[in-house]
Parts: sequence; C-alpha cells; structure tokens
Amino acid sequence: MGAKALPLKYAVPQIVASCIAHSVAIQAGINLAFSAVLLPQVMIDEDNNSTVSANVTDDLAVNKDEATWIASLVTITTPMGSLLTGPLMDQFGRRTVCALSCLPFMLSWTITFFTRTSVYMLYVARVLAGASGGLCTAAIVYVSEISHPSLRPMLLSLTSVFVSFGILLTNILGNYLHWRIQALSCAVLALITFILIFFIPETPSWLAGFHVQNDDSNSRLYLAQKSIKWLYRKAEISEIQMVEIDNIRTKINASKNEKLVEKADEALSTKLTSPKTWKPLVLLFSIFAFQQFSGGYLIVFYATQIFKEVGGIELDEFTSVIILGAIRFFMAILSMFLSKNIGRRPLLISSAAGMAVSILSGALCIYFFGDGLSPVIFLLIFVLFSSYGVLVIPWSLIGELLPLHIRGKGSGFTIAVAYLLMFISVKLFIIVLDLIGIINVFIIFGSVSAALTLFVYFRLPETLGKSFQEVEKNF
Repeated sequence: MGAKALPLKYAVPQIVASCIAHSVAIQAGINLAFSAVLLPQVMIDEDNNSTVSANVTDDLAVNKDEATWIASLVTITTPMGSLLTGPLMDQFGRRTVCALSCLPFMLSWTITFFTRTSVYMLYVARVLAGASGGLCTAAIVYVSEISHPSLRPMLLSLTSVFVSFGILLTNILGNYLHWRIQALSCAVLALITFILIFFIPETPSWLAGFHVQNDDSNSRLYLAQKSIKWLYRKAEISEIQMVEIDNIRTKINASKNEKLVEKADEALSTKLTSPKTWKPLVLLFSIFAFQQFSGGYLIVFYATQIFKEVGGIELDEFTSVIILGAIRFFMAILSMFLSKNIGRRPLLISSAAGMAVSILSGALCIYFFGDGLSPVIFLLIFVLFSSYGVLVIPWSLIGELLPLHIRGKGSGFTIAVAYLLMFISVKLFIIVLDLIGIINVFIIFGSVSAALTLFVYFRLPETLGKSFQEVEKNF
C-alpha cells in the first residue's frame, strides 16, 4: 500500500535539502553546454586562418581536431567519476560525496580561467570536469534516501531540471560573457554549492545501515535520528520514519552474518546473484539503451544539422540551442510536478509513444512532401515529448529501483553505462545519417521509441508513493 502524502508544510526541509544537493547537477549541465560557448571563440577557421567567430580575438587557438577533443573529453571521463561514486558513497556518505564533487569542478574552472596558449591545460580541465560530473550521481542517491515516498518522484526529477537549467544558463550567458569570465563564474558557483551542502544532514539510511571498522553504532543511530528530525519536523512523522530506518538497519545487519564489514569482492559476487539486485540493474540498463538510441539526446547534440536536414531552415547555432534548451528546461519542470501525482509509468509511456508518433509523422512528411515547415513542427513536438519523460525519468529511476545494499555502487555503474551508450550514439549518428539519410534515421528513432513504450508497459513497476521495501517486492 502506498504511503500517505506528506503535507507541504512538513515537506519544506526535504525540498530545501534536495535543491541544495541537486545544485551540483547545474555543473553537469554546464559541462555539456560549455564547449558550444567556448569553441566558436577559440576554434580556427582553417580556410581563413581566423577564429570561427570573426568578432573575437583570443590568445588560445585550437584546430578542428583539438576542438573535438575539448567537446568529447567530458563525455568520455564522466563514467570514470560514476564508477568511483559508489564505493566513495558507501564509505564516506552521500552528502560527503556531493560536496566532494564540487572540488574538481572548482579546480577545472580555475584551470580553464588561467589557460592562455596551451590546449593541453584545457584538456586537463575537461577531464576533471567530466569526472566531477560522474560524481554528481551522489545527489540522486542522496535525494532518494532523504525524501518521503509521496515526494520522491518529484524531488528526484529535480536532477533533470537543474541539468537543463545549467545548459540553458550556459548558452544564454555565453552570448554575452567571454569564456574565461564564464569559467570563473562557474568556479564561484561550485564554491557556493560546496558551502551550502554542509548545511544539510547526511541521509538516515546511510547513517543507520552502513558501518566501518571502529565505528560507534550507537553514535550513528543517534545521528540518524537527528537527521530524521531535521527532515521531518513533525514528531509523529519522525517516529514513523525511524521505524522504517530500524527495519533497514536490522535487515542489513542480518545480511552481514554478524560481520560489520564485508570485503567488497565477496559482497558484490553474492549480491549480483540475487534477483533483487540484477533484475533492477538489467531493467535500468535496458531503459537507458532505449533512451540513448531513441534520438532525444541526439536532437540536442546535432540540433543545427537536423533542423537544416528536415526543413531547409538556416538556424544559427545559438538560436537553435537556445530554443531546444528552453523547451527542455520548461518541460523538465512540468515533468517534476506531474511525477508527484501521475507516476513514472504513465509519463514514460506517453512520452515514448508521443516521440514515436511525432518522429514517424515527420519522416512521412519528408517522404511525401519533402522539406518544409511540417517536419520541423513534428520535430519540435518530438522534443516536447522527449523532454518530460524519456530524457528525465530514467535518471530518477536509479534512485528508486536499486536496493539500498547496492545503491551506491549500482548507481555509479548505471550512470557509467548510460554515458558510454551516449558516447556511442553521438559518435555513430553522423556516420549513420550519411549512410541511410534522415528519413531512415527518423524511422529508427520512431521504432526504438515504440519499443520503449512496450517495454515500460510490460516491465517497469510503478514507484509513485511506494517505500523502497514495496518497490523491492517487484523483483
């Protein structure tokens, strides 16, 4: 049976804590968008031996090959940070890793600011930024563990809202600020986030359920109780949540066979054979595979080229990116509010089905009528449908489907797989487009979206209003 809704006046502490934790995701969004701001200012037009942007002079100049590395290094190195996140979270706590993720961000933006003529310094900065982006996984796990079941879907959706905000903010400011000034601003933002994180509590689940050698069990239980009272200001609600924490603590201690510490290799091999472990992992991997090859992210990465292909419309890069960024941001906000009452399954199913219908309609328009306004409209409808469901909900499901005992390591591994799939799809897109043309590419997008619709309908359990124990029973 689902949990009763938590009144808004008692939910404020959880909303505040979630917003502060998720603010690290702004940096992840900036990571994705910063190359679009930087490269036009520093990339050499090899035909004219000048920067691409004729109005900008800069002592740093990069060629096309160097530019591709600047853009792609973030995507390649993000999985590295994701894989480190799990062990770090289990050892040091969810909140601590959220704070830790800010430090490489600050260093990355500082290096970027002081980069003058060496592109290799910029490479180092981008590697650090990518790894830091992987550490942002900790925010998803943190929010999943501090939020009431009735609020959890909405608060987890804040991840995509903050990422989308980071993308939109970067693209807007990039039209007015020099890239070094923008890098310095990002470093200051990371510092502010780092400070704010220490004003929120560690998650009760981690405090009660994870132990290290020479740890005072009673002291950790006291801290868990203190955390719950901070998050749930009403006494009787705090007591109910404390009972749930005690159940988690008892369950984890029993699974350790009277050992406070398990060796990681022994624990992992045992856990992976359990259906309650591998089933949600396989489910998440499958959803992310559908997500990455359904075209939602590819439209974002290759907006200008695709708009020209479908409509013959010459949109400058700034305008197209701003339009898509604005759509994604506002639809992510809509998804956050809808997920509180509607649930994951209806949102994902309607999103994927809408993507399938709109992109296939666009393909038919191009086939029968050629370039024009109609396929552009269907493409924008496709972006609308993808932005409230398929692009945002899978990331939130990580914090809802994975059981506590592998949530740290499992979330990091899942994020790593998702970004590797993103890298593959982005790299292959131009090759596939040249080989089969835009109509067939759209047919692939539509087919994958339709398959995702059926997969979610038959395989994904609803998580709205359910405790972790209730969700776990589905596996």
